[in-house]
Amino acid sequence: MARIPVKLKKDPIAEAIFEIRFTSGGLPEVVVGTLAAHWEGFIPQRLAAADIPATIRTQDPNLQYQPLLELRRSECPRLIKIGEKMLSYHALPPYPGWSILEPELNVTIDFLFSSLNQFEATRLGLRYVNVLTDEHFIENVNSLSLAISVADAPLGVPMNLNYLETHGSDYLGLVRLASKDFVGNPSPGLSALVDVDVFTPPTFRSTDPVRAKAWLNEAHIFEKSQFFRLFSDDWLDKMEEK
Repeated sequence: MARIPVKLKKDPIAEAIFEIRFTSGGLPEVVVGTLAAHWEGFIPQRLAAADIPATIRTQDPNLQYQPLLELRRSECPRLIKIGEKMLSYHALPPYPGWSILEPELNVTIDFLFSSLNQFEATRLGLRYVNVLTDEHFIENVNSLSLAISVADAPLGVPMNLNYLETHGSDYLGLVRLASKDFVGNPSPGLSALVDVDVFTPPTFRSTDPVRAKAWLNEAHIFEKSQFFRLFSDDWLDKMEEK
């Protein structure tokens, strides 16, 4: 069991994302309009996928869940992306902490499940993108608590590693570890990227907001365990805020 600190002295979270994919009985244009109208004070921006004809988007699996609108408010580090079959809620730095973010996401869940006709969630996802630097006492991916060998020799070169963990029947955890060499447009000072994406299996379906909120809470616990198991107790002793 990973040791999970309450708070770190230097938070590495670059972005926290909660996404719901869904089906509904409404016209696509009405769905997007209904969702966009809810977020008062946010400035909408049309995204590139909106210029692709709807017939092409619906036939291409890679485009079906692309957002068409982005809503942003300058004084609040939050971002909402909306598509015909998806909505994602993004918390940008500074990370507010789970005690603040979770209630915001629960309100979003209640709104989605109650605002669209014949709404059914087909996928839930909670993703944390972490940027580690020298300030986190991490020089590179090999500074993490992992050991990779080739021909019985430790592999100490830049790397890009993905692996999948499971937790019960409704939680898949995709962990991506990347050296700076494998990150496009890396943040200044980036030593290693740790991307933990927890999501439901393809068979998941739900019309119950209570179930979705329970999933979210457990997904956050699973996500933290996957992240902190990558670090030694010595690292946690240096980074944990007492």
